[in-house]
Amino acid sequence: MFANLLKEMKNAQPKITQGQIAATLGITTKAVNERFNNKAKWTRNEMFKIRDAYFPTLKIDYLFDTI
Repeated sequence: MFANLLKEMKNAQPKITQGQIAATLGITTKAVNERFNNKAKWTRNEMFKIRDAYFPTLKIDYLFDTI
């Protein structure tokens, strides 16, 4: 479910939406939603794009932890 990524998106000022993530990655919001719900997997490239665009000080392992 990627709770850490969702938490960071919610706590960002302004909040970061799944639509913004989709636009950054060049994919649909539906595709992003599938990734958040473990119906599809994040690619390594997508993970780095999200981290670099929105959370450059955080570690990939933290953002994409599935606990």
